[in-house]
Parts: sequence; structure tokens; C-alpha cells
Amino acid sequence: MFCGNSAHTLDEKGRVFVSKRFQEGLSRTDDGTLVAYLARGQDACLYLFSEAGFQRALAELNTSVFSGEDLRGVKRVFLANTVRVELSASAIARRSGRRPRGKSTKPRI
Repeated sequence: MFCGNSAHTLDEKGRVFVSKRFQEGLSRTDDGTLVAYLARGQDACLYLFSEAGFQRALAELNTSVFSGEDLRGVKRVFLANTVRVELSASAIARRSGRRPRGKSTKPRI
């Protein structure tokens, strides 16, 4: 679990730097590339999940607490605004050619 609050700006290519303290909790591919899930959160924030953390979030959405229409709506919004990202050697999260959607250009990670 990542705890803390950091304010970052997006560069002109829609990338954001991920600090060292967050990198340590991320997974690596076989070739050593850092991977994470980036999701648009509440209050103009971005959420950064490790792969394991993302799976736990999905499991939470699949609990019986949310049922029927409520569950479908929450899952639809969450999954539609989540993307798997690979971090470059300089720890910049790259989204597939698009700038992350949202009102703020200073997302919190």
C-alpha cells in the first residue's frame, strides 16, 4: 500500500514523474521495467496501484456489499479510467499516447 500525498505536474507529453519512495512498491517485468496501474481518482487526483494493489481493489469491488446497479456503475467508472503503465528508466509514467483525463494538471499520486 502506498501512503502519502504528493503533488506532481504533468509534462507537455502527459507524463508524470513517480518518486523513488513509490517506485519501491511496484512490480517489475522480466526485463526489469517498472509497471503500475494509474487510475483517475476522486477530487482531481490520480491513484497509482501496484499490480497486487490493483488486484485487491478489484476484489473489493467484487464483494457483496456493492450489488446490482451500484456495483456495475462503480466498476464501470473505475475500470474505464484505469490504465496499466510502464515506467521509463527515469521513473516517468507513460500513458498510451494520451494525456490523463481530468480537470487538474497537478494530479496527486
